[in-house]
Amino acid sequence: MDDPKRLDPIMRLAEQKKSDAGRHLNSARNQQTQDQQQLEQLQGFYDEYLQQFERATSVGMNARQLSDFRIFLNNLESAIKQKSQQLVQADNHVEERRGEWLDKHQRSETLVSFQDKLSQQKSLNHSRKEQRELDDRPPGDHNPSS
Repeated sequence: MDDPKRLDPIMRLAEQKKSDAGRHLNSARNQQTQDQQQLEQLQGFYDEYLQQFERATSVGMNARQLSDFRIFLNNLESAIKQKSQQLVQADNHVEERRGEWLDKHQRSETLVSFQDKLSQQKSLNHSRKEQRELDDRPPGDHNPSS
């Protein structure tokens, strides 16, 4: 391969794949952040309602209120567990997407490096060719168009 420009379509494709992988990584990070915020919100609700429950039990409450509080707190605990599992999955998804992006990035950088080396080699070959042409000219022939 003597023309580095022949790699341009391959490099554009590699850049597009890297860009796509970056968007997927960004999307996964956004989901991870959203899951983390929702988990913190659920934990805040749980703490708040637990304090209300403790205050209410210290002054007394009827059986129906006690049952409703317990059901609600159990529902919050279930929601917290579920959101925690979703967050673990989101964390794993971010790591997978990060790995994919790194792979695409390295592939793209390798192609850029290869194209640069081809360009350098082409330039070197051109210089050598010009030097050989100059060396092959008879002495006194300084006309570059001949």
